[in-house]
Amino acid sequence: MKINRLLFVCWFTHAILIATSACQTFDYRSPEEKAKQAEATAKVTRFQEQHRKFNLEAMALIQEVTLLKNHPGWPDMEKILNSVPSVQYIEGREEADRKLQSAILEWNRKWDAPGKDMIVKYRDLVERSGALELQRAALLKEWNQVYNEWVVLVLTQSAEPMQVVKLSKILDERTRSSLNEYALDQLGLLYARGGDEKRL
Repeated sequence: MKINRLLFVCWFTHAILIATSACQTFDYRSPEEKAKQAEATAKVTRFQEQHRKFNLEAMALIQEVTLLKNHPGWPDMEKILNSVPSVQYIEGREEADRKLQSAILEWNRKWDAPGKDMIVKYRDLVERSGALELQRAALLKEWNQVYNEWVVLVLTQSAEPMQVVKLSKILDERTRSSLNEYALDQLGLLYARGGDEKRL
């Protein structure tokens, strides 16, 4: 996902909130009803700021993952890492650790580079990718609550409910699509589904 696309999502959300507000009738709502809708709209705005920060963190992490994968020795290291679970399952953890160390030494000689350092960077990226994946799932759950509360209030107080349904559905689809663009590959590294990274 490019920065200009992220900016578009933020602008689009703001435009939708303005458009749905324009569909409201103001003459019969009580101060309490107005306050509830204002708070619901504020929650959507706060959520979108969290969403924006998440996207920036995810894109920055994916850039680091790309740097790791662009190393000329990565394909060989990827094969080594992919083999570990199978070796451990069939031959046991001790043998898997021994073969991993042996494979790293061979990798070092072939690529004249410290394979151990690559492993350390890889594990750090896996940990951070996992944390962002948990954050992504939490954001989706939060969006369900925030969106449902907001759309019910907007619909019940709208002079143009069909227009509100249309606009709110677009906002919901765009938000979910953006969050669901990210996933973990088979090695536990974050990637964007719209990118060129290997998919599950």
